Amino acid sequence: MIGQTISHYRITEKLGEGGMGVVYKAEDTKLERTVALKFLAAHLVSDEDIRKRFEREAKAAAALNHPNICHVYEIDEAEGKTFIVMAFLEGQGLDEKIAAGPLKLDEALDIAYQIAQGLLQRVNPAPVFAFGFAGPCTPSAAFTRLRFFLLGRPFYGRLRNKSQISPSPLERAFHAG
Repeated sequence: MIGQTISHYRITEKLGEGGMGVVYKAEDTKLERTVALKFLAAHLVSDEDIRKRFEREAKAAAALNHPNICHVYEIDEAEGKTFIVMAFLEGQGLDEKIAAGPLKLDEALDIAYQIAQGLLQRVNPAPVFAFGFAGPCTPSAAFTRLRFFLLGRPFYGRLRNKSQISPSPLERAFHAG
């Protein structure tokens, strides 16, 4: 498909392929911008359930507006091909970053925080109850609580812990949240 024009998108490069379809880099010839086109796989186009699922995916993603989520511009069909038009984002994918080797803790927490922000950005923060804590909290507070739950809070505890005495397992569970 490289070199072809579908609707007003000139396809320039294949970016990836998965079970549901193929993603290409393309030039939007009307707005003169680079976009990504996600095509539903040819063998799935005739499956009405899959087409509806593909459309729901596009609608759900288009309803989101967050810097950590790729913007969806439209879903279209041309020349018998169904596709989603998305913002083209340059950079290293998370899969590539993980494959390159272990992440530093700060970097991993930053990525987890960005993912949490993206996932929770459409949720009204009032009814979000975070990880067994009594009461609602904001998405950022939920992430902070998750981080402390996973890592513990060594700076919070009884004074005797500051004198290098190890806390009991019960104290550790309490301090972790």
